[in-house]
Amino acid sequence: MMAKGSFSWISGIFLFTIFSWIAFSNLSGKLSLIFFLLFEIGVILSLFFIIFFRDPERIPSGDEGDVVSPADGKVISINLRTICI
Repeated sequence: MMAKGSFSWISGIFLFTIFSWIAFSNLSGKLSLIFFLLFEIGVILSLFFIIFFRDPERIPSGDEGDVVSPADGKVISINLRTICI
């Protein structure tokens, strides 16, 4: 599952990566090298965005009233109904 709002980020970087590959394939010389580097950056960013925006289903352990920290963080303290992460 992917997080809400992540589709535009992921599809944008995919389009950038595809455009870079097409430009690299159709050009030659130094300009081709630049687009190949942009393609490599696009692939790395695509993988990063897919990993970053994943939203796996989680079932927290504990009681009903327990506090669960977001994004696998750590709850440091709870003061006057304010959670410090």
